[in-house]
Amino acid sequence: MNIYPVVWEFELDPRTTHMSLVATGPEQPPVMATPITIAAELTRLPLATNNDPGVDGLLRVCAQLIETSVIHYEFAAVALEKALQALELKLRIVVNRSSKDGMSSLIKQLERRGTLTHDEANELLKLVRIRNQVVGHPQSEGAKSLVVIMGYLHYIHAVIAKLDEATPNAS
Repeated sequence: MNIYPVVWEFELDPRTTHMSLVATGPEQPPVMATPITIAAELTRLPLATNNDPGVDGLLRVCAQLIETSVIHYEFAAVALEKALQALELKLRIVVNRSSKDGMSSLIKQLERRGTLTHDEANELLKLVRIRNQVVGHPQSEGAKSLVVIMGYLHYIHAVIAKLDEATPNAS
């Protein structure tokens, strides 16, 4: 592999860098979104250890997009979309890799099996609606605050980590 030393300079996007990355209490200052705080927050995401390479690849792209949101705020919404794609792929792997069912049906199947609790299934169904109506819809504004996006990413990573226990023959 050839490595070329290159220096790139980018202006930071104030829409990203002037908002808190995570929720803080009333007595705490905001955690401003910077390359350093984003990198630190990504290390706090729940880890899945039994993932399919496709799921891992989508989660890596998600992390890179969140990191890049300091330059282009809109990348945070794309990062959420990639995390939702990773979740859907994980659901397909757990239920049936060749399944043509929609994400809602996969969630309901895992609830019936007892792999997901009723509350977890309901939360995931809310994410499906967000994906369909906001993040993945071409006529809607894909932007959400970073606090909301990071909350979703924590939840998606936690569900993927939980589904690891139910994944047959993960690579």
